[in-house]
Amino acid sequence: MHFNLNVIMADLAGSLAALVETPVDPLYYAAIGAGLLKDPALEVEQVGFLCPPLYGGDVRLEMCGAEFSSNAARGAAFIAADRLGKTVGDTLKAEVSGCPDLLKVEFREDGPWIDMPLAFSIEALEVPIPGRHWPASFPTIHLDGITHVIALDEAPDQTLADNIIHIISKNTDAEAAGVMFLNGTDMRPYVWVRSTDYRVWEGSCCSGTLAAAIWLSLDSEESPFHVTLYQPGGVLKAELLKVDSDIISARIGGPVSVTKSIVHHLDLDI
Repeated sequence: MHFNLNVIMADLAGSLAALVETPVDPLYYAAIGAGLLKDPALEVEQVGFLCPPLYGGDVRLEMCGAEFSSNAARGAAFIAADRLGKTVGDTLKAEVSGCPDLLKVEFREDGPWIDMPLAFSIEALEVPIPGRHWPASFPTIHLDGITHVIALDEAPDQTLADNIIHIISKNTDAEAAGVMFLNGTDMRPYVWVRSTDYRVWEGSCCSGTLAAAIWLSLDSEESPFHVTLYQPGGVLKAELLKVDSDIISARIGGPVSVTKSIVHHLDLDI
């Protein structure tokens, strides 16, 4: 089957996403997403589809694996803001697959900041590591739509990342998962999506930034709690508001740039 797709390329703090404007039957999202992700001419890490809002948002984004991506949502909001005449200081509301809430996006001088869903839980994940006498215990943050493991003070390692993803895939029903190799304020994100079994070292990760910020804020009484995480493609910032020890709101922000819409031709055996 042949598809002529209008695609906007978005640079999300160094994480590259293809955002498809052409209306497409959702039955083909996964196949089209896989095709675009494999295309060496694009070199993208994520694929999403810009859709008509369903429940009061200004923009709606559906990811190819039905996962939640707040970083790609920042790109969709950036596009919508330009078309709606929004400027610095303005806000809009975004709908995103994998999240039942309307998410507020605020436009600041340093880029779009997105309010993050705050349903989360924390537990420890025991991971056997070859050559060590005992398993490593990594904090694991379960968010709406994605689970992140914080590999504290570990060097980025493909085998370790895949072992962690294997444990999560077998023992949880998470739609997506990430391993955040966190060393101080340097973070290297590795992300997996269940529906497509897609795995990628991302340039930056918005939900992973939230997970790391939640973990780093646990021993802090500061409110708002701020942290800047330096990732391979760029910088993302987190801002958490706390009352006593409870996080009552969280937002993630950083730079976004987009290209003009291009026509991409894709042939799929479906």
